[in-house]
Amino acid sequence: MRICGVHYTNLDENLDFFLSENRQPLRTVKNKRDFFDGLIGVRQIYTLAERWSLLTQADYSAGESDGTYLVQALIRYGVGKNNQHGLMLSYRYKEAEFEDDEFEYKGPLIGFNLRF
Repeated sequence: MRICGVHYTNLDENLDFFLSENRQPLRTVKNKRDFFDGLIGVRQIYTLAERWSLLTQADYSAGESDGTYLVQALIRYGVGKNNQHGLMLSYRYKEAEFEDDEFEYKGPLIGFNLRF
């Protein structure tokens, strides 16, 4: 399945610098920026068993940022009536570039989703 949409990123940094001896503040730097990007990607869901499914996802977004991409594989175990809720374990790789900054995340995630 192809997906299109908008990707929103909020960067909010607060840095405090202190003298190590008496913790007297030297300087505080605050930086808050928002980025809206157009997004295009692909997503596929595979049913493995009655309660188990695999979701794969890849997307790329660009616009106000210099580009963001995400690759993710997620295993879901369905719980509740008709398996509408799920316990999820995934591995994600995400990289983003913003003006002078770069962000990279890679590693496992665990979560729980609720459907109503």
